[in-house]
Amino acid sequence: MDPDRIGIIAPSAGGHHAVRSAALEPRFACCVASAGVRDWAAIVAQRVRGSLQQSVHATLEHAEWVYGVHGIDGLEVAMRGMNLHGIADLLRCPVLITHGAKIARRQ
Repeated sequence: MDPDRIGIIAPSAGGHHAVRSAALEPRFACCVASAGVRDWAAIVAQRVRGSLQQSVHATLEHAEWVYGVHGIDGLEVAMRGMNLHGIADLLRCPVLITHGAKIARRQ
């Protein structure tokens, strides 16, 4: 194992955390994130408040479980820190962020 060649890769919200980790841990040599979301709190707020209309009930229910909160207001408070503002500027390694525009669904 070569400690100079260790990277981090993750999908979805994990991709958000991969970018945070790569920015805050200088030993990572590279980062791949399969979700180009800079501000998860804003995305979840759009979903549960209606402007994205993407699995609102499932998104809210799952997020309530993950963050240990109840209701949209509690979720928005808990997720305020789920963004890369000021964090992305700390990146020193190469980063590849992929993000699809549309998810194909099987019928």
